[in-house]
Amino acid sequence: MGVVLMSKRELNRIEVLARLDGGRLIWVGLASNLPGPGGIPLMVSPGYPQEYRSFFLAHQAALDIFAASGLDWVSLAPAGDFNHADPTRTGSYRLGPGDPTALTSYAGFGIALLDGYEHAAHHRQVLGV
Repeated sequence: MGVVLMSKRELNRIEVLARLDGGRLIWVGLASNLPGPGGIPLMVSPGYPQEYRSFFLAHQAALDIFAASGLDWVSLAPAGDFNHADPTRTGSYRLGPGDPTALTSYAGFGIALLDGYEHAAHHRQVLGV
């Protein structure tokens, strides 16, 4: 049985968003979908953990749907993982490619999401925080 990502109703919502003036989707993605240093998604990089591959594939299918639509979207994901030991805001964040060794604070990621909405500087891209 294949992965069911979105119902037709959910897909229709994406298309409605795409037609709205100023409609924008900010998607919380996965580090595994981010391009790594070699330009390929981390998930397909040698040595990358594969236990969540089906979750990665579902997220990639969603990104493919967004890319094929007329929707203004951006996908933000932690560049590597969240800093579970110290989740406090560091005062800044950086956007870039995937890096399995990078740690992102929860608060910094939240600020990046809000900035992605308020400033809309990135369009139709997958970015790491």
